[in-house]
Amino acid sequence: VDKMAAYRGAETCFISAACNRSPFSLSWGRNSRNGLILYGSGNLVAVYQPKNGDKSGSVLETLSQHTAKVTCVRWIHKRSGEPADEFVVGSSDKTASLWREQDSKFQVVSVLRGHSEAVTIADGMYVCTSNKDRFWTVLVTTSADSTVKIWERKYGSDAVSCLQTVCCGNGFALDVALYSLPSTFIPVLAFGWDDDKIHLWVGEGERFQEVATLKGHEDWVRGVEFTADDGGDLLLASCGQDCFIRVWRITLQHGEEKVIEDEIRVKEKSFAVQHEDKSLSYAVVLEAVLTGHENWIYGVHWQPAIFKGSCWRGRRKHTGVSGVSVQPRWPIYHCTWLPWLPAPVAPCGAHTRGDMGAWCDSWRSLRWCGGHSVGPRGWTFPIECQPGQDD
Repeated sequence: VDKMAAYRGAETCFISAACNRSPFSLSWGRNSRNGLILYGSGNLVAVYQPKNGDKSGSVLETLSQHTAKVTCVRWIHKRSGEPADEFVVGSSDKTASLWREQDSKFQVVSVLRGHSEAVTIADGMYVCTSNKDRFWTVLVTTSADSTVKIWERKYGSDAVSCLQTVCCGNGFALDVALYSLPSTFIPVLAFGWDDDKIHLWVGEGERFQEVATLKGHEDWVRGVEFTADDGGDLLLASCGQDCFIRVWRITLQHGEEKVIEDEIRVKEKSFAVQHEDKSLSYAVVLEAVLTGHENWIYGVHWQPAIFKGSCWRGRRKHTGVSGVSVQPRWPIYHCTWLPWLPAPVAPCGAHTRGDMGAWCDSWRSLRWCGGHSVGPRGWTFPIECQPGQDD
């Protein structure tokens, strides 16, 4: 076809491609070079350029690698603020693929094979080493074969190898989130399972070990996502078929906290890891429970910070409102389109652990968040980018 088109002088002038019916089949490259949106369309990955000024949004091209439906697409974001140039794709053909954008061209870096059923989730993260200029890549895939595979790519290499396989028994991992533990480069994985729990795994040497199980949801946990606040703590948002969103805080403990008699405290879980010949202890506590949905919640996402100049813009300040700045906000956007905002002060002047106060839904609309832009997204993939409020 390409030879015939070239011979006859034909060229592509328009591409129309609908989005697959999967909650994880779209990813917005908020810090990619052109803010590109990737989404699965059949067995292809469509590259969508959002509206920019007077130029309307359009599908630039479609990428072909898989032989069955694309189930998941996710950019791999860089914490340094540099533009994202790699992404991972999962497919019903039992494989996942790692892609790279270079000079406005996309190429397959590696194909991940090993699952015996469809790959449902694929995600990745760059992990720094003791030499901060070097990093290795951890990739995670979940599958309908009731396994989770953890893959690694060493620095300076494109070869990806399977590091570990986790068996889920008769269950399934429905989502995965990756981040680094506070004050370390140790990767932490959060899995949402169909056992109504969140499983935390931490990298120790060349293996990952389960360190905590978070209970609270009363049905399948369909979505999980990490972010970090300015104080260095991790915030983990989870959502499930019980129609609730839960926000968890992971904090590095410094010594033993003094316990005041008769003090009302939120129950917390603790775990320890080895880091540079010393033991670090972390506490996990439930920060908030958000209600308002009337049906299953399929995904949850933090509004991403935007890297401008030499710093991140849009992160939620740990101390709340100050006299020299407008209150930054960290809304949670999830696939059922109900954003939430942390209020600095709870009712009656009380503060929650972490000083985040009460959470309230700001507005209801069919919109999806990506950086400072929002837009509606449905199975037929109508999307319209609209500017959000700056800091």
